[in-house]
Amino acid sequence: MKRIFSLLAAAGMVLGSVASASAVDFKVSGKYEFGFEYVRNQNNIEWGKSGNGASEDSFGALQRITFRMEAIANESLRGVFVARIGDKITWGNGNPIGKDAGGGIGTQGINFLTREAFLEWKPTPESYVRMGLQNVVLPAAVAGSPVMDTRVAGVTAGYTFNKYVAANLFWYRPSNNGDGPIEDSADRFSKWDMVGLTLPLTFDGVKVTPWGVYSQMGRNAQYLDTFAAPGYMYDSDNALAGQEIKPWWVGLAAEISIFDPLVLKLDAIYSGAKGSGHWANNNIRQYWRNNFDGSDYESRGWLVIAKLQYKMDNVTPGIIGWYGSGDEIENGKRKLRRLNTIEPSWQATSFGFDGSYSLTRRSCNIGLSPEGTWAVGLLAEDINYMENLTHHVRVIYYRGTNDYDGSRNYGGHGLAGMDDHNNLKPGNGGLYLTKKDWALEVNVDTIYQIMEHLNVALELGYMYVDCKNSDEFYKNANGQEYFGKNAYKIGMYFVYDF
Repeated sequence: MKRIFSLLAAAGMVLGSVASASAVDFKVSGKYEFGFEYVRNQNNIEWGKSGNGASEDSFGALQRITFRMEAIANESLRGVFVARIGDKITWGNGNPIGKDAGGGIGTQGINFLTREAFLEWKPTPESYVRMGLQNVVLPAAVAGSPVMDTRVAGVTAGYTFNKYVAANLFWYRPSNNGDGPIEDSADRFSKWDMVGLTLPLTFDGVKVTPWGVYSQMGRNAQYLDTFAAPGYMYDSDNALAGQEIKPWWVGLAAEISIFDPLVLKLDAIYSGAKGSGHWANNNIRQYWRNNFDGSDYESRGWLVIAKLQYKMDNVTPGIIGWYGSGDEIENGKRKLRRLNTIEPSWQATSFGFDGSYSLTRRSCNIGLSPEGTWAVGLLAEDINYMENLTHHVRVIYYRGTNDYDGSRNYGGHGLAGMDDHNNLKPGNGGLYLTKKDWALEVNVDTIYQIMEHLNVALELGYMYVDCKNSDEFYKNANGQEYFGKNAYKIGMYFVYDF
């Protein structure tokens, strides 16, 4: 009997050691966000005068919760899962299903969203591999990426050669509607593959990251209308184009702090896209009719951004400026000359662009990227004269760089919605500024730390836009103009990080 107990004890010790050897530590973090905002004349449109039955619900109360869970086996292996309950749950929204559902009385919304799900391991202390659905931000030094900041599935691998040089190589698949035999024609040729390389270089007082991306998109790839309108692309036999479009980018992100506390940040990006389909001019409606010359699809554009700051004890004054190439018009035909974007998140300001605590895109009055504009601005950031209280003040002057033609609408973010001219009006998803248009934005933002992990932000934004496009594109059926030169925002946001 003693032998039996001894064997059982030994077996228990073995099983216990196996269990402890395979133990995984779980680390949970996340964020609770609540937003209360009043926005008037979003995208500088007086929606109540549009004549299409639209009106503007200026005030909204919203919330969302984000959870991040890491399953950590050891310092070389972890799995990460990020989920969000509600993308922006509007208080009072009684819809039971959907990413913004569950805000109404008595509702139980089905609104659980998968944001990231990836495995990361380190084959050696100097290298790593990340595989799965992950957040990707293309290199940027000034204020986030004006090209791509989003979640995408793929593989990223990196290696640190020494304290000065590292490299990251990646392959992502943003679009694929099916594999194997596919009968649905809409799912054929739907793949979009991206490969790229970044080279972070770090020296004393200088950080520089050159990078490049090359991609191929099938004619039915999602987001293809960011680069072209496949429904209006034809091959030489006048059939729907089955050709690929090949967008690419090269860039440089740099931060120079040799003369600290004077710091210079710089982003420079050049992009292009080519395809062998032809524009079918006779099928393009309204303002787009005959706006293209029938040649093979081609676009190119560039953007340079610079920010100079001088850090002081209680404030960081600075200046910011950028110039982005704009669309050109030659003999009444449109040439695509803006920087190509995928899903950017440029955060230089909190009303014109994506630098707000807001849970919605109502605080992106100009758009998500500064392509097609130039600007100069004065900044007073990190103003801190009281404990736990910080202010940011920004004044930015903008002008468009797109050619102006008073008889046609060349606007819109990318070329989305080309088959419906209404979707291309400046103001639907952002403002399309021509060389005759200008804007002025003012931000006064305040962040107060209520207690550890809990902040409240008060954002005040104002934008004035003088847009020559308004004469042609912002009139209702009765000829009444509904373009509003002034837009306002008051937002209060509570953020609990844990």
